Amino acid sequence: MNLRLITIIIFILASILASGNNTGTTQAQFDKIIVQKAEDDRLTQIPGEPEALILEVMSRKEYIPNYDDYKYGNPFFPNMYSSYNIIILGFDTSTTVFQANTILTEVNAEIVGATPGVANRFGGLVYIRVPTVSFEELDAMIEELDSKPEVLDASFD
Repeated sequence: MNLRLITIIIFILASILASGNNTGTTQAQFDKIIVQKAEDDRLTQIPGEPEALILEVMSRKEYIPNYDDYKYGNPFFPNMYSSYNIIILGFDTSTTVFQANTILTEVNAEIVGATPGVANRFGGLVYIRVPTVSFEELDAMIEELDSKPEVLDASFD
Protein backbone atom coordinates (compact mmCIF):
# COMPACT_ATOMS: atom_id res chain seq x y z
CA MET A 1 0.00 0.00 0.00
CA ASN A 2 1.35 3.41 -0.78
CA LEU A 3 1.59 6.19 1.81
CA ARG A 4 -1.14 8.31 0.18
CA LEU A 5 -3.65 5.46 0.33
CA ILE A 6 -2.74 4.69 3.95
CA THR A 7 -3.14 8.38 4.82
CA ILE A 8 -6.56 8.53 3.14
CA ILE A 9 -7.68 5.40 4.99
CA ILE A 10 -6.53 6.90 8.31
CA PHE A 11 -8.42 10.11 7.53
CA ILE A 12 -11.59 8.25 6.62
CA LEU A 13 -11.43 6.11 9.76
CA ALA A 14 -10.82 9.19 11.87
CA SER A 15 -13.75 10.99 10.27
CA ILE A 16 -16.07 8.11 11.16
CA LEU A 17 -15.41 8.96 14.78
CA ALA A 18 -16.27 12.64 14.25
CA SER A 19 -19.22 14.06 16.09
CA GLY A 20 -20.29 17.39 17.51
CA ASN A 21 -21.72 20.62 16.28
CA ASN A 22 -20.70 24.12 15.33
CA THR A 23 -21.88 27.06 17.35
CA GLY A 24 -21.15 30.74 17.30
CA THR A 25 -22.00 33.93 15.55
CA THR A 26 -20.43 35.94 12.76
CA GLN A 27 -17.54 36.85 15.03
CA ALA A 28 -17.90 36.24 18.74
CA GLN A 29 -15.43 35.92 21.58
CA PHE A 30 -15.64 32.74 23.69
CA ASP A 31 -12.90 32.35 26.29
CA LYS A 32 -10.50 34.33 24.08
CA ILE A 33 -11.16 32.10 21.06
CA ILE A 34 -12.69 33.78 18.04
CA VAL A 35 -15.25 31.75 16.12
CA GLN A 36 -15.83 33.07 12.61
CA LYS A 37 -18.85 32.09 10.62
CA ALA A 38 -20.16 33.38 7.33
CA GLU A 39 -23.17 35.70 7.24
CA ASP A 40 -25.41 32.74 6.39
CA ASP A 41 -24.22 30.78 9.46
CA ARG A 42 -21.73 28.54 7.61
CA LEU A 43 -18.55 27.62 9.51
CA THR A 44 -15.69 28.95 7.39
CA GLN A 45 -12.77 29.10 9.83
CA ILE A 46 -11.20 26.83 12.43
CA PRO A 47 -11.78 28.45 15.83
CA GLY A 48 -8.69 29.28 17.86
CA GLU A 49 -5.90 31.72 18.47
CA PRO A 50 -4.02 32.33 15.19
CA GLU A 51 -0.68 31.06 16.53
CA ALA A 52 -2.15 27.90 18.12
CA LEU A 53 -1.55 24.55 16.46
CA ILE A 54 -4.74 23.09 15.03
CA LEU A 55 -3.68 19.82 16.65
CA GLU A 56 -4.37 21.53 19.99
CA VAL A 57 -7.63 23.32 19.16
CA MET A 58 -9.49 21.26 16.56
CA SER A 59 -12.86 20.01 17.76
CA ARG A 60 -15.17 17.39 16.33
CA LYS A 61 -17.91 18.25 13.87
CA GLU A 62 -19.93 15.40 12.43
CA TYR A 63 -19.91 15.23 8.66
CA ILE A 64 -23.37 14.46 7.29
CA PRO A 65 -23.32 14.00 3.52
CA ASN A 66 -25.75 16.16 1.55
CA TYR A 67 -27.43 14.54 -1.45
CA ASP A 68 -26.97 17.71 -3.52
CA ASP A 69 -23.16 17.43 -3.23
CA TYR A 70 -23.07 14.18 -5.24
CA LYS A 71 -23.58 13.20 -8.86
CA TYR A 72 -22.47 10.66 -11.47
CA GLY A 73 -19.55 11.27 -13.82
CA ASN A 74 -16.43 11.10 -11.67
CA PRO A 75 -13.68 9.89 -14.05
CA PHE A 76 -12.20 7.73 -11.26
CA PHE A 77 -15.55 6.15 -10.34
CA PRO A 78 -17.83 6.61 -13.38
CA ASN A 79 -20.60 4.31 -12.16
CA MET A 80 -20.78 5.69 -8.62
CA TYR A 81 -22.39 8.72 -7.10
CA SER A 82 -19.44 10.93 -6.09
CA SER A 83 -19.02 14.36 -4.60
CA TYR A 84 -17.97 17.13 -6.97
CA ASN A 85 -17.46 19.73 -4.23
CA ILE A 86 -16.38 18.03 -1.00
CA ILE A 87 -12.69 17.67 -0.14
CA ILE A 88 -11.18 15.74 2.75
CA LEU A 89 -8.29 17.90 3.89
CA GLY A 90 -5.65 16.68 6.33
CA PHE A 91 -3.32 19.18 7.92
CA ASP A 92 0.23 18.57 9.09
CA THR A 93 0.86 18.51 12.85
CA SER A 94 2.81 21.79 12.66
CA THR A 95 -0.03 23.74 10.98
CA THR A 96 -1.30 26.75 12.91
CA VAL A 97 -4.86 28.01 13.01
CA PHE A 98 -3.77 31.05 10.99
CA GLN A 99 -2.17 28.89 8.27
CA ALA A 100 -5.17 26.55 8.05
CA ASN A 101 -7.66 29.42 7.96
CA THR A 102 -5.64 31.18 5.25
CA ILE A 103 -5.90 28.06 3.09
CA LEU A 104 -9.62 27.69 3.80
CA THR A 105 -10.18 31.34 2.83
CA GLU A 106 -8.16 30.96 -0.40
CA VAL A 107 -10.50 28.21 -1.63
CA ASN A 108 -13.68 29.79 -0.22
CA ALA A 109 -14.32 26.70 1.91
CA GLU A 110 -17.16 25.85 4.23
CA ILE A 111 -16.22 23.40 6.99
CA VAL A 112 -18.84 20.64 6.95
CA GLY A 113 -17.00 18.14 9.16
CA ALA A 114 -13.90 17.93 11.34
CA THR A 115 -11.87 15.48 13.38
CA PRO A 116 -9.09 16.43 15.78
CA GLY A 117 -5.60 15.33 14.88
CA VAL A 118 -3.39 12.67 16.38
CA ALA A 119 0.02 13.66 17.76
CA ASN A 120 2.87 12.69 15.42
CA ARG A 121 0.36 11.65 12.70
CA PHE A 122 -1.76 14.56 11.46
CA GLY A 123 -2.84 17.92 12.80
CA GLY A 124 -6.51 17.63 12.02
CA LEU A 125 -8.93 16.55 9.38
CA VAL A 126 -11.65 18.71 7.84
CA TYR A 127 -14.33 17.99 5.31
CA ILE A 128 -14.78 21.16 3.28
CA ARG A 129 -17.39 22.17 0.73
CA VAL A 130 -15.83 24.24 -2.05
CA PRO A 131 -17.48 26.17 -4.91
CA THR A 132 -16.58 23.69 -7.65
CA VAL A 133 -19.19 22.53 -10.15
CA SER A 134 -17.34 19.69 -11.86
CA PHE A 135 -15.02 16.81 -11.05
CA GLU A 136 -12.30 18.47 -13.16
CA GLU A 137 -12.48 21.65 -11.06
CA LEU A 138 -12.44 19.57 -7.88
CA ASP A 139 -9.40 17.60 -9.05
CA ALA A 140 -7.53 20.84 -9.89
CA MET A 141 -8.32 22.26 -6.44
CA ILE A 142 -7.15 19.06 -4.76
CA GLU A 143 -3.85 19.27 -6.65
CA GLU A 144 -3.47 22.91 -5.59
CA LEU A 145 -4.14 22.04 -1.94
CA ASP A 146 -1.80 19.03 -2.05
CA SER A 147 1.04 21.33 -3.10
CA LYS A 148 0.85 23.37 0.14
CA PRO A 149 3.37 22.41 2.85
CA GLU A 150 0.74 22.74 5.61
CA VAL A 151 -1.45 20.12 3.92
CA LEU A 152 -0.59 16.52 4.63
CA ASP A 153 -3.11 15.26 2.11
CA ALA A 154 -6.16 16.39 0.17
CA SER A 155 -8.60 13.99 -1.40
CA PHE A 156 -12.09 13.84 -2.83
CA ASP A 157 -14.87 12.44 -0.67
